[in-house]
Amino acid sequence: MSDYASSLGFIQYWGLSKQLNLVTSQMSGTINILLSGISDLRHILETCLCNYNRNDLQLNFYIHEKQKETVCRSLLLLLIMHTKNFTYRERSDMFLEVFGNTFLRESSSNYIDKVIPFLDDLIAKETKFTSALNQMIDLRELKFKDRDEMTEVIRSWYSYHEFKIEKLRDQRLRHHYGIRFDHRLNMIDWDYQMNLKDFAPIIHFIHYREWRQSGIAFESRYASYPTPNRTLASYLPGKHKQTKDNLLVRGYWGDIIVSPYISFGIYTSIQPENEQLFKVRNTQQVSHAVTVSQFNIQHIIQKFDNATDYHIHVDEYLERQDNKQKQEQKQKQEGLEKIDENDEENEQQDQQQSKELESQQQQSKELESQQQQQKQEDKLEENNISEINTTTTTTDTSIKQVITKDNMIVEIQQEPLQTFQKLKVKIIPIFEEFDKLFEKKKYQNLFDVGVLGFMDSIKVREPKLKELFKKQSLLFVESTQFIVPFSKEERTKGNENVQKISFVKYKFGIYYFNQKMKNQYILFIALSIALAQTDNSNKSGNSGSHSEQEEEGPSKSLVYGVVVILLCGLGYFIYNFYVCHKKKIDYGLDGDEENHYEIEIQKRKDNL
Repeated sequence: MSDYASSLGFIQYWGLSKQLNLVTSQMSGTINILLSGISDLRHILETCLCNYNRNDLQLNFYIHEKQKETVCRSLLLLLIMHTKNFTYRERSDMFLEVFGNTFLRESSSNYIDKVIPFLDDLIAKETKFTSALNQMIDLRELKFKDRDEMTEVIRSWYSYHEFKIEKLRDQRLRHHYGIRFDHRLNMIDWDYQMNLKDFAPIIHFIHYREWRQSGIAFESRYASYPTPNRTLASYLPGKHKQTKDNLLVRGYWGDIIVSPYISFGIYTSIQPENEQLFKVRNTQQVSHAVTVSQFNIQHIIQKFDNATDYHIHVDEYLERQDNKQKQEQKQKQEGLEKIDENDEENEQQDQQQSKELESQQQQSKELESQQQQQKQEDKLEENNISEINTTTTTTDTSIKQVITKDNMIVEIQQEPLQTFQKLKVKIIPIFEEFDKLFEKKKYQNLFDVGVLGFMDSIKVREPKLKELFKKQSLLFVESTQFIVPFSKEERTKGNENVQKISFVKYKFGIYYFNQKMKNQYILFIALSIALAQTDNSNKSGNSGSHSEQEEEGPSKSLVYGVVVILLCGLGYFIYNFYVCHKKKIDYGLDGDEENHYEIEIQKRKDNL
């Protein structure tokens, strides 16, 4: 497990499963959702996207994380979505760039420098730099210690802090590959072909290999990425090599093997792109995970902002490619060459056009130089030369304006996006451990839906976990389907272990669609016997006279109780077989979700 942990990372910056809609059509009113160890915003955005037209919902997302870095990154990504003067394309590019790249553009780094005061004042509850997050984020569950740690994390993102992510990531890679470092390309090819391609074929090998080597997953056009992504910096407890003193080690402790394509790049619920983007031609995927991620994020931002859909014309693009290929093949077969009859005339026309363009450019340069001189004189006269760090507010009170080092204007919305307002979304971070959550009364029977990430799936063993959820609640547990270090056998065994644990702990009177009826019946009998034994032990501790009778032989009431429990188990088996399988009762779970979430538990209504 140490090798698995070193490759998956000690801090999760992105999820290990696709985005999921956590609210069914039967739910209404205030819905409390627990997200434990999810590491990003994919479930929040997908849930809001699938329910954007509903007026009867109030969504409260409780984000339970161990590390402050993941929550701070989520706040930064939400702030990027609320940058008003950026186009939807620019917002989506910057969102994915900060989300999954180890290096950033200079413009993105300058943007983060100017946005940090908004996040800092949000945590400190100050009103100098307000934004839409002040209405969405609820920090009432945080202690002052947690707030201080979050401010330290956010302030460490300033560009003047040194962070050699290339060297730190190279150390992680050398430790992971070991003596096979010189043959790392072969190792990357093996991981992709054997452990990832069958589960996520939409991820292209070239993109996956580039990310494994350089850490850049999403490239926007022909931009360069010179500055490190300081949002991926984190601290882990360690010891000094010489003095053996305890200290915190700053470095890159995230994922180096799975890739950030899983969160937004392997699935989309939007039609018709959910079919067009995943077409296969000649055993090859037509699209890839990068385009799917860009489409998902841009569609979400545009839909949340002005309630309009964003679509890409995939079929038209493919038809153009096919026509070009057909034309090229015809030319090769016929042996024809493209000959222009009017080459001389075209050359003369080109020369004349080039001369005209040069003259126009010279005139435009002269006009621009004159305009710049006039602007400088006006500024000097008015004495309004602004420094780099000054902020100005526009006349519109719904927008706050900031000027970056490269004179890029950043306008932050003061009101949340339309979909967030309509669904009354509240995001509540929690950093307490599960043991303390079980003891607090305010969390008892609070949550309607729960999602446990892969790292927190072990919490299914906790018998007190069900006390946090209401009746008729949903519980999703992230499976091992996209864990690249695991082989296929290890993935199936891990899912089966979690299924058995969850079945014994929580499945008394609950139908589970993935379990076979034979195993269900055997486990139910075992649970009945365990309950009978606990009943026997409780009765034996009541009085001494009863204990003496039990020593001679089992009482009649105990025998009758065991017989009744066994008959109930048999009736339960028959009911499930004839009702649930023959009539095919639908519990609101889609077939596609079964592939990515092996554990989906839903309590039955009281009248069943």
